[in-house]
Amino acid sequence: MFMLLILFIIVIFILQNKIHLKQKKNYIFAYGSLTNYYIQKILLKNSILYPKAILKKNFGYKRYWLESKVNGVTLGIMPSKTPKDINGILINISDDELKKFDKYEIEESNHTKLKIDWKFIDCEKKYKNSNLYVYVIINPPKKVDIVKKIPNLYAQTVMQGFLQYGEDYLNLFLKTTK
Repeated sequence: MFMLLILFIIVIFILQNKIHLKQKKNYIFAYGSLTNYYIQKILLKNSILYPKAILKKNFGYKRYWLESKVNGVTLGIMPSKTPKDINGILINISDDELKKFDKYEIEESNHTKLKIDWKFIDCEKKYKNSNLYVYVIINPPKKVDIVKKIPNLYAQTVMQGFLQYGEDYLNLFLKTTK
């Protein structure tokens, strides 16, 4: 009887592990303040140098400085007739972390989460069996004049995030953001 109980526990353990292994991973394409190590530390279990990625211009979006309901300014990507490649990073997140990101991006910053195809991402490795999300602006708020409106702390947070990946990556961010 004892052996049967042990065997039953082992079978349950193996089945749980197989189910866990088959679950898809989640990735988000981050293109603003979420590139910053310190913001990641608040929202994620692990803060590492995540892989660089480009959201291809054939996705049809461009990155803008926008008015935000929380801190006055946010970054967002919106559909555009003149889309650009958008540089950022790929963050691997758990389902629980995805909920935190939803709160941060949707509730606090008025973004919408889209599940997108990996064909729109240029990166070293494609995670084909994983979900890929990006937070976008659907209902465009007012665009802001970055010289007059962006709080220095927010701009520094974003730029420090890109600078972690090198000066060229920061310059690409500045060149492709309106």
